[in-house]
Amino acid sequence: MAVSTTSTVSGTVKAKYEAQYLEWLTTNAVWRSIVTWRGQSGAGDLKGSTIGFPVQERLDRVTAATAEDADVTPVLGKVTNVDVTIVERAGAIQKSAMLEETNYADLGAIFANETAANQVESVDYYIANLALASAYVRRGLASDNVGARSTLAVGTHLPDYQSIIELQAMAMGLGTEPYDDGTYVSILPLQGMAEVRQIAEVVAVGEYSDPNQIYTGQPGTTLKGKRFPGEEFRIGKIRFVEHPWGKVYLSAGAGGQATTTTADVAAGATTIPVTATTGLAAGTWITLGTVETSTTRQPTTEQVLITAIDTLDLTVQGMGNALDNVGCKYAHSSGAAVTEADNAFAMPVFGKNSVVGFFSKNLGLDGEQQIHDHPEIVLGRHVDYAWWWIGGVAAIAKYCCRGEFATRVPVYGHS
Repeated sequence: MAVSTTSTVSGTVKAKYEAQYLEWLTTNAVWRSIVTWRGQSGAGDLKGSTIGFPVQERLDRVTAATAEDADVTPVLGKVTNVDVTIVERAGAIQKSAMLEETNYADLGAIFANETAANQVESVDYYIANLALASAYVRRGLASDNVGARSTLAVGTHLPDYQSIIELQAMAMGLGTEPYDDGTYVSILPLQGMAEVRQIAEVVAVGEYSDPNQIYTGQPGTTLKGKRFPGEEFRIGKIRFVEHPWGKVYLSAGAGGQATTTTADVAAGATTIPVTATTGLAAGTWITLGTVETSTTRQPTTEQVLITAIDTLDLTVQGMGNALDNVGCKYAHSSGAAVTEADNAFAMPVFGKNSVVGFFSKNLGLDGEQQIHDHPEIVLGRHVDYAWWWIGGVAAIAKYCCRGEFATRVPVYGHS
């Protein structure tokens, strides 16, 4: 067990820290905010490792005249059962009384925020994985749709207004139910938002977002205001949210070259031995680890910047694995892929019932936050800060579409 090396936490202090925890949690849980929660697992007959619920599609349109002297022929209802698998997520850190005695910082608040961030990132990561796995995807521009992510190039496949509207049309055509105000939502990483902000039409986004602007020159009374954490603006009927956990596919685009490591690389390392350095130079961004070629995420794949090359050794700057470290965040084994290519990003489009889920009747949607003395012989020597969440989420593939585009913006670390 790892111990962050307080005295006993009083009920008042616990309440304060838990309030800080929940404030951080509800402000930053972006992927959780797109889920339509259908109920509470463990309640009534909603028990078991999976819970099924019906998803209804629209019936086919009636295209023929109804005969006056004949009965209407019934058709089968289009109801599909979707299974949600219930999962458990939990995490904890621990501090000592000695640390509290010798440190000026408000460690309780720091640890409450740290565990809250860990819960948000862990649960959002789980939800995002499912939400980004739909097979309904368009890559590149509307005028130049490509079949493979590996062909996305920054020279030709940056997002444009037409492609965004095509994604909106795609969601509408698939029958994705919009939110109550008629809008959809897309969660973008900074690297994707940077490209969207440079679309010419974004400068006059009001003219394209609010039809009333075109009719009267004045903003209308509908479709106003933000509804998601981190929401920046709206294009057409898609609300764009910027968030660090939007998806970047590191070095998964066009161009570049690949090599491999010739020895194990430790977390924190700033030197990477490789098989070849052809085409690489100081100032080049490279990706360490398996490049994502499908919807399976690679949690330890990361991107670093080459700062120098000495024969077959690359000196790099990365996210680091500690505050005083500027190397790799993760360890990489000998033979790991080292890739230089354009980055790509996902522009998913979700509606009201694109992602549905259940949360624990006992723990609630926010899960349970625990701040308590660690049970040991001498109480109070160590205090645990923990979180615990049980629930399940399922993405309705037909109601989750996405675009994929190239981006010129690199990434320190993982995505």
